[in-house]
Amino acid sequence: QYPDRLNTRPTFDAGLQYNGDGVFVAGGLFLQNVIATNEAFVQDIYRYGAELSGNYQHTRRLNFGGLVRYAHYSDDNDMGEVNVNAGYTLCY
Repeated sequence: QYPDRLNTRPTFDAGLQYNGDGVFVAGGLFLQNVIATNEAFVQDIYRYGAELSGNYQHTRRLNFGGLVRYAHYSDDNDMGEVNVNAGYTLCY
């Protein structure tokens, strides 16, 4: 769909995960092309980084989780993301 615009570099999203006893943990590495704006095409911007996420089912209705992600862009910018969440299930 984008002839002569995207570089043919291999992109990937690879990781490991564990799920057991109410605990879910996942971590991985990634390499992605950035295609958000026309300037990203012109400069051939890509990003690579790592992420770690997890979730803990404390009780049947209560769970906690979060995500931490870091990415470095090819134009010497960095991105950091932290997301923390909690949930409580209401039932009749």
